[in-house]
Amino acid sequence: MNLQHSSLNSLISLNTVFYIKSIEPQKISTLGKSNVIVTGANFTQASNITMILKGTSTCDKDVIQVRHVLNDTHMKFSLPSSRKEMKDVCIQFDGGNCSSVGPLSYIALPHCSLIYPATTWISGGQNITIMGRNFDVIDNLIISHEPKENESVSEYCKATHCRFSAPTLSSKGRTNVTVKLRVQETYLDCGSLQYLDDPRFTGYRAEPEVDTELEVKIQKENDNFNISREDIEITLFYGKGEKLNCTFENITRNQDLTTIFCKINGITAANSIAASSKKVLVKLGNLELFVERESVLSTWYFLIGLPILLVIVIFVAVGVTRHKSKELSRKQSQQLELLESELRKEIRDGFAELQMDKLDVVDSFGTVPFLDYKHFALRTFFPENRDANDKNESLTALDALICNKSFLVTVIHTLEKQKNFSVKD
Repeated sequence: MNLQHSSLNSLISLNTVFYIKSIEPQKISTLGKSNVIVTGANFTQASNITMILKGTSTCDKDVIQVRHVLNDTHMKFSLPSSRKEMKDVCIQFDGGNCSSVGPLSYIALPHCSLIYPATTWISGGQNITIMGRNFDVIDNLIISHEPKENESVSEYCKATHCRFSAPTLSSKGRTNVTVKLRVQETYLDCGSLQYLDDPRFTGYRAEPEVDTELEVKIQKENDNFNISREDIEITLFYGKGEKLNCTFENITRNQDLTTIFCKINGITAANSIAASSKKVLVKLGNLELFVERESVLSTWYFLIGLPILLVIVIFVAVGVTRHKSKELSRKQSQQLELLESELRKEIRDGFAELQMDKLDVVDSFGTVPFLDYKHFALRTFFPENRDANDKNESLTALDALICNKSFLVTVIHTLEKQKNFSVKD
């Protein structure tokens, strides 16, 4: 009976048709891959399953034993590391023919070039995109921060980019976390993501443009967040607990506040909805905030108080200007009085010196000396000549020069050549 049962199993094994459908993934890094899944049929009927890898640039073969037959249609292999190349893959069942699976590519490790946006809020939930290459071979995307060392996040990756939702952080204030890519047991640094405090909203206004369209403007404080259409959901509550979804339009920023615009279309009685609106629910990723309507009275108070404030500022400015002008005038008057005092003192001192010189002359000669015209001219024209003989010689020389006809003709011609010289002169 046992012999018959053994022969029946051998017959079933000989008649079993093994079928290979696919291998996933079809690209792995040069570090290898511990979980490669092959799909097909009748895997549990084989007792010995091996995978044969043959490189396109070498004749060497890698023979790998199956790691785990999961069920009749799935089995798992662990592939070794290798250089960059494409390999042909086939599966051999119980020493039979090798069934081709298709090509398998060994490619370089992933590389990150950009994280956008690079700033997010503490509550998390914002869509973050990483740009780079060879992202289709990573095993996990890791966020590394204190107090948790490594936190795995769910991601959607293609060859050139990965998208993930920023996780929530428990710490408050500015925090930097490191984004890492795990390939096998290797962690690759991908850059940093900065967390800031959650956005702060100050109020909203609902303004009907036409009776079937309502525009909602939500004010928030300026920050460094890049909010996209995919990050935000806005719901307007009005009347007795009724609500409408508001479609995000765009964001504008000025010096004081940031305004988020959204519109509600296809409604009736937009004016009554705007008048009865009570609050707006803003969902930014994991953050949910109710924003209250801006008070109309506060707006009127602002409009009324602004002119009064301007008048007060003008009066204060005029008062300060007058005070500074008076202070400047007082300082100038003091400086002028000081200059006049110094000038009077110098005049008195100079007059006293003149009086002393006069007294010295009178004391020396007994009277004030007066010079006749001859001596006055000599002292004026020849101050360096003090000897009487020298003075007479100088006068004789001057007389000879004046009586020289050639000199007089030259002087007259020279004077006539001047434009401003007339006959009267």
